[in-house]
Amino acid sequence: MTAPSVSVVRDPSAQYPVAPPFDPSSLYPELGRLPGGPPPIASERNAVYALVRSGLLAAGFDRQHAGTPDWNPLGTLVPRIGLVVIKPNLVLESTPRRQFDGSIVTHASVVRPLIDYIRLAGGRDVQILVGDVPLQGADFGQLVMENGLAELIRKLNERGDSNLVLADLRRERALVDAAGFIKRIEGLAGDPRGYQEVDVGGASLLEGLPAEQFEGFAVSDYQARSTQRAHAPGVHRYLVPASVLAADLFINVPKLKTHQKAGLTVAIKNLVGVNGDKARVPHYRLGGPSASGDEYPPGAAILRALQARTARLLQGRSRVLYRAVRHFWRATRHLVLPRHSMESAAGAVTLVSGGAWHGNDTLWRSLHDLNLLLRFADRDGVIRNVAQRSYLCIVDGIIAGEGDGPLLPVARHEGVILVGDDALAIDLVAARYMGLDWRRIPQLAGALEARPAWTTVHEPLEDGGVTVIANTTPWHSPRPFRPAPGWLGHIELPDRPR
Repeated sequence: MTAPSVSVVRDPSAQYPVAPPFDPSSLYPELGRLPGGPPPIASERNAVYALVRSGLLAAGFDRQHAGTPDWNPLGTLVPRIGLVVIKPNLVLESTPRRQFDGSIVTHASVVRPLIDYIRLAGGRDVQILVGDVPLQGADFGQLVMENGLAELIRKLNERGDSNLVLADLRRERALVDAAGFIKRIEGLAGDPRGYQEVDVGGASLLEGLPAEQFEGFAVSDYQARSTQRAHAPGVHRYLVPASVLAADLFINVPKLKTHQKAGLTVAIKNLVGVNGDKARVPHYRLGGPSASGDEYPPGAAILRALQARTARLLQGRSRVLYRAVRHFWRATRHLVLPRHSMESAAGAVTLVSGGAWHGNDTLWRSLHDLNLLLRFADRDGVIRNVAQRSYLCIVDGIIAGEGDGPLLPVARHEGVILVGDDALAIDLVAARYMGLDWRRIPQLAGALEARPAWTTVHEPLEDGGVTVIANTTPWHSPRPFRPAPGWLGHIELPDRPR
């Protein structure tokens, strides 16, 4: 069996271009065949377009025509009449605590060449939907203005590409204040095609947990009863935007980041954004390890439980008390945290909770369900034995994030793009690039053990389970990434200098 391949292309000088619609700065020979003719040549350098193109070339897409005007990298993936869904990582807009620096959300300049190559393969009759399900409190309009997506889509529409749309795939939005208190919930238009329930059933890796623990499933800032109602022995129901299930090709465009609850967030984790109801995606189990939960780590258990239960009790109910308690925890954390705790080592501002640590044994199982349904659920939400749509992943690592991701990472300029068609292969290469040990990251170790149908990786990267095609040697980052607080000291590779 041939190992899946991942291309790693890096340009340390690469920066995101400034001016939408992020036209290429060179007239590549194949672009002359675009509907309507070649695009204008940008006056600014667009290294991102060049890197995405190089990644597709290195990965071997349409190898026989590489470098010629006939090169068509997505020709075997894009239908002549059909739907392509591009799913960037859209999390949250700028906040007073974090100004936009490119480390949290996918930049629109990474999406632009994908649109061009879809049009090259299928023409303008192919429908393209660019969409995601960001955090419930995100301001989608501001978010897509900051990362350039809104202007990208608008300007390409003005050039005549009428089958290209940008969609907020949430069904509702929470209006949240600066302290994170939910003031109210308002309905949204959501996916123009509606939503479809998908029951993964007995194929769910959540079945690996004792059934009595399903009653503890929860997601921070969502009603736990909504999570628990969707899961029972042999029944694991998710609500998926119908556009995702109608897609002939799904292009995953995640960021390269560390993550509080998952260790890292790249291809596998980015599929949390294919849920119209994120409350159905178990992120952790209530309580600590002594109570068969993984909401928080052992040590200072009473304090951790108090913080978690207080937040759940007050969220959405009492804004004054919620803010007061939040301020109290921030002000007194240095008094209550043991000196040897993971929070003290990482400089965390509150006690680690919400499943944000390396003992989280729940979220990775949900992530496997989502990757399974993405590949094998048909338009009616029925899990089939044959893949229902093609898959491609392009990782935005131009600006990556380390530390307290996904919301408060430290920006790292990496200038890297990863390209592949297997989510596990992408994530194994990403972990190695970041200096993280896949054996200690449940979503990766669990996949290699379970060998789910959605991946063709059957051996570790070190044993040849993935072929890496890189334009630099060594191909990994020269400096390892710092993990999130709850993972610090646990997932770093021992052989990488820090």
